[in-house]
Amino acid sequence: NALASRFVPLEVCWPDREVFDIEGTRRLEPSELPLARALQGEICDDVELTVRTKANKTAMLRVNARPMLQIARGTLWAVAVFQDIGEEIDAARHQRELERQLAQAQKMESLGQLASGIAHEINTPTQYISDNVRFLSDAFEAMARYQGEVAAVVADGAVEAEAAERLDGAREDAELEFYAEEVPAAIRQSLEGLDRVASIVRAMKEYAHPCDTKEPTDLDHVVKTTVAMSKNEYKYVADLELELAGDLPKVACVAGEISQVLLNLVVNAAHAIAEAGRERGVIRIRTSAVDDGVQLEVTDNGVGVPEHLSERIFDPFFTTKAVGKGTGQGLALAFDVVVRKHGGRLDVRSTQGEGSTFTVFVPRNAREAPAA
Repeated sequence: NALASRFVPLEVCWPDREVFDIEGTRRLEPSELPLARALQGEICDDVELTVRTKANKTAMLRVNARPMLQIARGTLWAVAVFQDIGEEIDAARHQRELERQLAQAQKMESLGQLASGIAHEINTPTQYISDNVRFLSDAFEAMARYQGEVAAVVADGAVEAEAAERLDGAREDAELEFYAEEVPAAIRQSLEGLDRVASIVRAMKEYAHPCDTKEPTDLDHVVKTTVAMSKNEYKYVADLELELAGDLPKVACVAGEISQVLLNLVVNAAHAIAEAGRERGVIRIRTSAVDDGVQLEVTDNGVGVPEHLSERIFDPFFTTKAVGKGTGQGLALAFDVVVRKHGGRLDVRSTQGEGSTFTVFVPRNAREAPAA
């Protein structure tokens, strides 16, 4: 056909052109080309290539090649069909870029919704750190005064009885016993507060980082960072219990996307508990190694999902919340991330009035599922 004649000269190996894999990163040897392989008796289906001419013009091709045996002459020849897929590849790349931008925008939207809670979680420790620093300043001044009195006693050459009396008075004025007891506690509390602030900032940084590359990831770590960031969303309505495996195999995933899935599930659990009107609910997050991947469960004792709606909760824009309380995008996004982008599973078990369990399975070597 006309397309083949543009890229296939009489010689099989395209000597005036360079042929690469579809990403254009690895140059193929002549023996790797579909037509050459077909001449060796191999069947080649849907081989995608990038062909570049000396004039630096490129084309993206999908090639199907078949060996053909001419029985009368006992010779082997081959036939190949070439399809120009440049527009198809460009459209797919454009779609992936739009999806990446949408996912990042949704992450930023989630982060914006959490902003007031995160600010509160950071403000509390910074407030008592500030108070403790002032307290330590007072303690330092008191000890400096006591040290000054000790120096004065030595300089005056006071007799033993007089020196003892003056030092006892200075010790009492400086409240050394009080500071000796309280200063270590203030330092310890301040360090804990700084650790808390640092953990929240790290969690925000990891969550917001625009990355779409799958990397070996410890899902226990993802759970910890997500919980640190979302505490203000659940702490007023529920206690959160972690049952982490601790020795999980790492899975190839986009950590920020899995964190977003978990964040949606935790926030939904908190809302379900609040809607149930319980005095205090429980959200339980459990991780475990199963089959050839890792499983993550989020369980709550909230209002639950009616059985006739459980099949629809992953549909875009479907929500059981009151108008203005949800967009119906959270679970749809979670399903897309887990199932399509990571080739995993997202299931729900729910009993109305008792609660729900959402189960996320991420395969160890996560691959994007083919488009439906």
